[in-house]
Amino acid sequence: SSGGGSGGGLREIILQTWREKSASPVFSKIEMNKMRDSSYCLKILLLLHKMLQEGHPIVLRHTFENSRFFDAVKAGWTQNASAAPTVAPFLVQYATILANKVAFHHRHVEFEGNLSLDAYHHHQRTTGTTTNPAITTTTVSELLSLLNDLLAGGTLVAREKGSSSGGRLLSALVPLVQECNYCLVAASYVLSKCVFTEPPFALQQPLSTYNVIYTRVRKFYEWAKNAESAITVPVLPPSPPVFSPTAAPVGINAPPSVRRAIMAALREPVAETPPPRPPKKKNVPPPVEYDDDDDDDDDDDDE
Repeated sequence: SSGGGSGGGLREIILQTWREKSASPVFSKIEMNKMRDSSYCLKILLLLHKMLQEGHPIVLRHTFENSRFFDAVKAGWTQNASAAPTVAPFLVQYATILANKVAFHHRHVEFEGNLSLDAYHHHQRTTGTTTNPAITTTTVSELLSLLNDLLAGGTLVAREKGSSSGGRLLSALVPLVQECNYCLVAASYVLSKCVFTEPPFALQQPLSTYNVIYTRVRKFYEWAKNAESAITVPVLPPSPPVFSPTAAPVGINAPPSVRRAIMAALREPVAETPPPRPPKKKNVPPPVEYDDDDDDDDDDDDE
């Protein structure tokens, strides 16, 4: 169905975006009158998120051009929150997450839907270009802002987990954890490059914010692992990576030998069902407290 359907239906929709080089396989089927139904709306947002991560690259641009859709979702569920009080706040936040994601990609076309720079690195190799416009502290700040949005969504899932409707929100854990990891790895990679291009004073604020966000992401991963056993989440070291000109580059685009070492700490989450493969081809708010029984790290997180 247009509301997400089975795993096979989702795979087919994503592959269809590659065949048609368009986001129309989803947007043409959305029934806006049904978006007032919280279950239908959640399925559509989950489908769009998966399509942004794994669909054809042009889907990012087409979805940005349809950003009014996310505005409509936010306005509708803000006005009608009483219709689904446990789910509405998350639907508003999820629409915000996706709108900010496509806006980021509109500003930074170097990144793919999973925030990889592989395609751009290939472009650099084939054209002989040496400068990557994505390697700036501004990019780091924007990625950390996306992480902050995702953690706010995770807070809402955690808050409503025990409610009668909150169980539905657990279906969003896989894409939230995946997107968190994409953002964290991308921010780590860009930061590891910025230490060679930016003066130390320019790195102080991004590094400080990164360390705060890193601790919050680790705590979110620990909560998600206990909340939903059907997914595997990354196991992050207790302390953030150290970024210096002598440290190895970090991220999914590092050389294979370096990547193996780094990704041992920053492992990509694995969903219960492997994702389909396409054809060829600000200020950070205080750390969020989760209702996790394992509070061994609370003292460290609150410092």
